Amino acid sequence: MRREEIRQRRRKKQFEQAVYSAALYHRLSDEDSRDNEDNSIGNQHKICQNYAEGQPDIEVVDTYIDNGYSGGNFNRPDFQRMIQDIENGRINCIIVKDLSRFGRNFLESSEYLEKWFPAKGIRFIAVNNGYDNIQPDSGKEGIVIPFSNMINEMYLRDTSRKIRSSIEVMMKKGEFLPASGSIPYGYLRDEQNCTYKVDEEPAKVVMTIFQRKAERCSNCSIATYLNELMIPSPGKLRFLRGMSNDKRNETALWTHRTIRDILNNEVYLGHRIYGKVKRDRVGEEKKRKNREDWQYIYNAHPVIIKEDLFQTVQDILQKENNKRQNMRKRTATTQESRELLLHKVYCGDCGSLMSAMKRNQRVASPMEPKIFYQCNGYVYSGRKKCRNHYFSQDNLVSVLTKAIQTQVWVVADLEKLGKMRVFAPEADHVLKMQSEIVNEIRRKIRVQEGQLETLLNNYNSGILELDEFIYIKGKYETEKQVLEKQLAVAREDAEKAQEAAKRRRHWLDVIGDYRENLLLNHALVDALIDRVLIFEDKSVEIVFRYMDEFEQAAQIVGMEVS
Repeated sequence: MRREEIRQRRRKKQFEQAVYSAALYHRLSDEDSRDNEDNSIGNQHKICQNYAEGQPDIEVVDTYIDNGYSGGNFNRPDFQRMIQDIENGRINCIIVKDLSRFGRNFLESSEYLEKWFPAKGIRFIAVNNGYDNIQPDSGKEGIVIPFSNMINEMYLRDTSRKIRSSIEVMMKKGEFLPASGSIPYGYLRDEQNCTYKVDEEPAKVVMTIFQRKAERCSNCSIATYLNELMIPSPGKLRFLRGMSNDKRNETALWTHRTIRDILNNEVYLGHRIYGKVKRDRVGEEKKRKNREDWQYIYNAHPVIIKEDLFQTVQDILQKENNKRQNMRKRTATTQESRELLLHKVYCGDCGSLMSAMKRNQRVASPMEPKIFYQCNGYVYSGRKKCRNHYFSQDNLVSVLTKAIQTQVWVVADLEKLGKMRVFAPEADHVLKMQSEIVNEIRRKIRVQEGQLETLLNNYNSGILELDEFIYIKGKYETEKQVLEKQLAVAREDAEKAQEAAKRRRHWLDVIGDYRENLLLNHALVDALIDRVLIFEDKSVEIVFRYMDEFEQAAQIVGMEVS
């Protein structure tokens, strides 16, 4: 028998089982929707369902549909749900109409089909391609699958180029309308006239925002005002209207950034603007383009904000920006001081990250500006979430230094009392001790196995009666089961002991590094501290990475840890 045939039979045997729990997967992108009915979700389902009904070893347990998602990547909600169900053992078979419905990215598709699915024991069927990965001759001995994946990716890129070219032509004519969720706040799609139309209530809110800014209100105060009136923010309005499924938008509030974006948007002058953000080629991330690369279509839709009011607001914004620029001319903080506690400080009340802010001071001051931490939950929610509380970095460093110094004292006491080896024995010493325990249990198991063999020989020789043999055998097997459980526990204890020894040694090394220079730096903070919680009453809670090791060491030297 040829080696390839043997390999294929082994592969088929690996996948064969009584009944497969199957998933029907359908995908339709925006580009596909321009085609005929052949690729419709309904047609895909009909083909896959008919195929499954004709297979006695397949039972459909769920259907997964990604409507409006490109085949260029696998970051699709129902595809990811299907993968999770595979991980959970709910399904072990996937049926698609053809390979293009699965994906059009050659490398990622091949990774799933040739590696991930076989490793997980997943049966994969592409009906129109005649491909079933448990069939030895499926897909003409596997050649058609990589080739089809490559063709699908080429098709995706070609289609994308054509669509982008078509969209660019429509943009130049001012005829392109983005999806409803991308229409600027204050407008709605007017498909009949291929333009925007005014969304009456949000348009009034836009007018209010510009008027209050013209009165020199700050962006934060405008956001607070709108939140107090319980006016839905742009994100929340899209969620309420069903334009967004993002749960974060359900509770989204007005923020100073939302206000800033609206105040800077020339769309309210009646101008259509294209090309602010775009990708250079298929598969790349979208990037924000320079202003000179934007494309303007003037007087393309109704005006919400008149030119004079818009310009008044821009002048105010420019003055505010100039003021910020002057603030930046003050003595700069060092990068090291800004990053000392980067992503470590959190609000103890709402759980939000606290950002390092630079405190204002006189321009001529030679002193480095002070850093303080303020609750992001308060700042970025339009001051509606949590409360305004902050903490000086100098004070926080003082608190952390004292807490770390306490750990240094404990390590010094371990050394003075000569108990370092008791607290942190070398890993090879721990391994030797645990190995002795494991080997002793293994020896007892071998003795039990020898006794069982002797018992069987005695029974076969007629020395023991059947009832005596069954009784003694049951006793030996019970003892063996107890030993096997002890062996499993001993192995687990060995792993834990080794890990504990490594953690203790690593903690001692970090403390040793600190004792060398007695200065906090970001590397030391990251090694010792998981996070710092600051509460509104100015109390501080430090969550150390090696708190268990510290407490164990303190117990050995007789120090109480508060």
